[in-house]
Amino acid sequence: MITSFLVMFSLILLVWVVVFPILLLGNKGVCLSMIGIGILALPYIHILSVLTNISMAFAIGILLFGAAIVFVKTIGKQLHTMNYQGII
Repeated sequence: MITSFLVMFSLILLVWVVVFPILLLGNKGVCLSMIGIGILALPYIHILSVLTNISMAFAIGILLFGAAIVFVKTIGKQLHTMNYQGII
């Protein structure tokens, strides 16, 4: 039986793992954090769907993850065409 405490604790742990490179490296850690989100998001969603016995959670999570990737790529292309010299 998984409790809401374990779900929240695992989410906080995941966020710390993803945010830690930004804290250490500053602006250069943003790219590393984006890679970390890409690598860790799908296993996290899969583990939660297995623990909660909800198979649709993984299917919906994959769709949302794909939409987020498309959104980030679109924003990146827009910023690149504007010759944005910021973090990205």
